[in-house]
Parts: sequence; C-alpha cells; structure tokens
Amino acid sequence: MFRIRLIAKGVDPRAVASDLRAFRARLSDVSPVAPRLLRLLADAAVRRIREGRVGGPPLSPITRAIRQRRGYGGLPDFVRTGELLDSIAPRETTEQGGSFGPDVEWDALALHDGGQVVDRQGRRHTLPARPFLEPDPVDIDDGAEMLGDFVLGEGGSP
Repeated sequence: MFRIRLIAKGVDPRAVASDLRAFRARLSDVSPVAPRLLRLLADAAVRRIREGRVGGPPLSPITRAIRQRRGYGGLPDFVRTGELLDSIAPRETTEQGGSFGPDVEWDALALHDGGQVVDRQGRRHTLPARPFLEPDPVDIDDGAEMLGDFVLGEGGSP
C-alpha cells in the first residue's frame, strides 16, 4: 500500500476529496472498461495472425509442403478453417481485468505455449511455442491509454 499526502491551497477540500474517492473507485474496479480493453487485445491478436506476425520459429519446410498439398499454402501460417480466428474473444471480466483467448475444442494453447498434441491418427507431435496472443508494443500503448483514460475519468468508460 502507498499513501499520498496532498497540500491543496486555494481549492475546496471537499471537491478534492470527492475527486480522490472517484479516482480510488476507478482504480479498484476496472470492470467498466475491461470489455473494451479485452476486445482491443483480442482483435489485435486476430490481426497479427492474419498478417502472419506470430512469435516462435517459422513453420518447417515439411509443414509448409503439407499445407500446400492440402490447399492452405496461400493462407497465413495459422489459418486453415478460420476456427481459431473466429474463436479469439474476451472470455471473462472481473473487477481487476479479465481474460481473452481462443475457445476451440482442440488445444490451441499447445500451439501458443508449445507442447504435445495428438493428431487424428493418434500420433503425438511436439509443437514449438508460437505465441499468437501476446500484444505488440502498439497494442500495449493503445490498451494503456484506454485504461489510463478510464482511471483518470477522461472518457474511458463504455
């Protein structure tokens, strides 16, 4: 916890106290702005996937050949059916923020974090981490501005 001591000269202390109470309330509950913030981050993740800007190593030549043979060669690396893109959305909102991400039946987080997956024939494959949900600096700046406007009471509420 931290404390701030203010010395106000020439202002109404009741108005200052009221503004500080409002500021404290906005700091303790960001749920009014969380849906917009989570939507911004989810939309940014979808945009990065469509643009082919995903972290991790590039797809292997074998994977690229398989994608080409199956008709996905002209699509961005993580796009085949669009199921992953369509599933990335805000998931839950809390007073402290919330979460966003994919909601698919297969293990999309193994694609994001790396790990073991089982294909349709029951074979296990190890995937390297290819983070697709991590925001880039522009997305972070946009989110920070939105959150800052809300906390300061400058139009950041929905």
